[in-house]
Amino acid sequence: MGWVLRRHSDVKIADDSISETYTFKGGVHTLYDRSDVVVRIVSNQLGYTTVDTRSSSSAHRRDWGMNNLIIKTLAEEIKGVAKNYSPTDS
Repeated sequence: MGWVLRRHSDVKIADDSISETYTFKGGVHTLYDRSDVVVRIVSNQLGYTTVDTRSSSSAHRRDWGMNNLIIKTLAEEIKGVAKNYSPTDS
């Protein structure tokens, strides 16, 4: 989807949790318009991770379902990586 990382930040929270935020620009190859996508990952010491994904069109109020498509596509990519993840991977 032509992901371009625009910004990354990470914050250690008081309870030793970690919050990472990634801001991307992404879109579908056949369309000129691109959307802003934000992925926030919060991990705690108990081994749980929450992934919050949001997308918004930067130029238009209506997107004809493109933001939904972008979020679903990214979610599938994340699931694929997570499914094949091994803690011993480097």
